[in-house]
Amino acid sequence: MAFYGRYIMLLMGVFSIYTGLIYNDMFSRSLEILPSAWEWPEVTREGQSVTATLKGSYRYPFGLDWGWHAADNNLLFSNSFKMKLAILLGWSHMTYSLCLSFLNGRHFKKPIEIWGNFVPGMIFFQSIFGYLAFTIIFKWVVDWPARGQQPPSLLNMLIFMFLRPGSVEEQLYKGQGAVQVILLLLAVIQVPILLFLKPFYLRWEHNRARALGYRGLGEISRVSALDENEEDGRGSARHSMTSDADGIGMITQDMGEEEHEEFDFGDEMIHQIIHTIEFCLNCVSHTASYLRLWALSLAHQQLSIVLWTMTLNNAFTSESSTVRVILTIVTFYMWFTLTVAVLCVMEGTSAMLHSLRLHWVEAMSKHFMGDGIPFDSLLVSRYC
Repeated sequence: MAFYGRYIMLLMGVFSIYTGLIYNDMFSRSLEILPSAWEWPEVTREGQSVTATLKGSYRYPFGLDWGWHAADNNLLFSNSFKMKLAILLGWSHMTYSLCLSFLNGRHFKKPIEIWGNFVPGMIFFQSIFGYLAFTIIFKWVVDWPARGQQPPSLLNMLIFMFLRPGSVEEQLYKGQGAVQVILLLLAVIQVPILLFLKPFYLRWEHNRARALGYRGLGEISRVSALDENEEDGRGSARHSMTSDADGIGMITQDMGEEEHEEFDFGDEMIHQIIHTIEFCLNCVSHTASYLRLWALSLAHQQLSIVLWTMTLNNAFTSESSTVRVILTIVTFYMWFTLTVAVLCVMEGTSAMLHSLRLHWVEAMSKHFMGDGIPFDSLLVSRYC
């Protein structure tokens, strides 16, 4: 199993290194590679609450400042950061997957899939969750202390965007209420477009073909002798008599190698209703599903802290140097074994399953139909 999943494991390892650098966290220890942007008071009293201050305009150039690891509000800050980062990753992942449905429409030469599903679906998704991603980044880049106000809650903003459109208690920017009303109207307008455009277009296309004398394969119509004489001049239809006694004729169109079933507007409408409801609900549930990235990161961080504290940290805090050396050797093997067994193997397998879930359900449901084509695994030798 590990052999067939080697590419997933490789990419997960590479991304783990990247996120570790972003979080500035390696086995629960911070990497003090660059100077911190926070400055602590030189003189402090025992039991005194100490507040760090920023060093002018200098900011930590990459990832999370290691100064946060020593702060009491580290967990509060990192939770907020990781939660928003998970939303941004989910939004970008699903936007990318939704764009693949556009490529599918072009590849299979189905413009109605683009105008009936992709375009309204993309507008609906970006009007709500694209706007949420924008507000997250906007909230990060604004210097709120310089403005003299507390940053507003994005959760409350998103809730009241639907409950009280146009009413904003704590504004992120000027004109926020009007912008949210416009985006909400855009999202609402896309629902009937998603619901009716494709079925009615297919119905119109079907009726136009019938008006030209074409019938779908398997569709049988009773044609009188007079009608047959009138249809002889069209030249675009092909007649075949299935029974001389009953006078039953089948009018079909030669579509080459393709075979088309009889069009049923009711079935098409039901299918589109299901698709619209699933898409609108999944935009909400799938975005929330990416919060598992935040939960997994929090769990792994706390587990890593526990493993370090209960093993190597006890060895380093011993008073005797001889005891420290002995305990360091013993506890290192304990720490290493538990880290590999629990964090790398057990939690790594759990993270892989969560990753597969996010790809298979949350992302691929935006473009992949699953019509029975067998899965073909990646073989590098095939392309080399």
